[in-house]
Amino acid sequence: MKKSLTIITAAALLISIPSLTKAADSIPVFINGAPVSFEVQPMIENGSTLVPFRPVFEALGLSVTWNKDTQTVKGTRGTAAVELQIGSKSVKVNEKTEELSVAPKIVNGNTLVPLRFIGEVTGKKVVWDETYHTVLLRDSLTAYFMNMINNNSKLTYTGEMKDGKRSGYGKLFSDGKLVFEGEFKDSKMEGQGILYWQGGQKYYEGQWSNGFMNGLGKLYTERGTLWYDQITMVSNKIQGTGTLYYLNGDYYKGDLVDGNATGQGQYVTEKGTLVYEGQFKNGVYEGLGKTFYANGGVRLEGDFHNNRLDGQGKFYNTTGSVIYEGSYKGGVRDGEGTLYNLNGTIYFKGMFKDGKSVPE
Repeated sequence: MKKSLTIITAAALLISIPSLTKAADSIPVFINGAPVSFEVQPMIENGSTLVPFRPVFEALGLSVTWNKDTQTVKGTRGTAAVELQIGSKSVKVNEKTEELSVAPKIVNGNTLVPLRFIGEVTGKKVVWDETYHTVLLRDSLTAYFMNMINNNSKLTYTGEMKDGKRSGYGKLFSDGKLVFEGEFKDSKMEGQGILYWQGGQKYYEGQWSNGFMNGLGKLYTERGTLWYDQITMVSNKIQGTGTLYYLNGDYYKGDLVDGNATGQGQYVTEKGTLVYEGQFKNGVYEGLGKTFYANGGVRLEGDFHNNRLDGQGKFYNTTGSVIYEGSYKGGVRDGEGTLYNLNGTIYFKGMFKDGKSVPE
């Protein structure tokens, strides 16, 4: 989840780009569910995805200028501006200089720029979908709703009316594309309804109240797979309890705060194997919890911090016997603790440092 244990693997699938250098036959790019078309295919270099700048800039709502003399490309939107130069890792963002991991380059007459940086600097979350070898750029759910529904001058309505107001079943379109269908009351979404990605895929399906997502519902990814299930929406924010599915098929089930795994919950593999049960904070193990072997037996138990035992904890073998009990630091034995023999007798009791016992 938020950028060692299985949950780290899931987080990596969500936020990282593979570290390889190659020109790919196809690396699809989606912005809020809508595919971006390229004449020259994106490529991966040193772990960064490079894409032709103009289609991406325009899809992100940036006005584009190109200076062939200085070989600089500039994108502007309102008072915001980003300027990149071919061959240079230095980039200007609102007149402040930042560094790129890979410099923009020209390939077959096309200017390619780092996608992750451009996406993040324009407020998008950049996600690498390992399964489909695809890059996804997303607004937050709240930002997407505001841009598509509340602050959209291109919005049109077809459906039932009463006293000059939207009332009953209806549909909302943006530039001719369906963005919402469902029930209305006094021109506000009220009852059951569906919000769509810009590409036409189902995004949110569930209850609405006073024009916002309020009540029980579920969210879907751009690929149509379930993302969140049995969630409670409060004014467009994911709260309460529910299930969060990761791109690799693993899932979290438990308390959610603003869509993040925070509170009491479980981390489970795609095959249904329980990995961790206990307290979470922003998607990582944080607080009292337990990790489990594949056979269901407890492996580690105690105080977790950032996915690792940190504080008092216990380590069990696969048959359920306690092997170590005591202090941990950063996932290793550190401080006062006790090692046990398989028959339960004490093998060593004393101080540990960096995972090893310290002789007196």
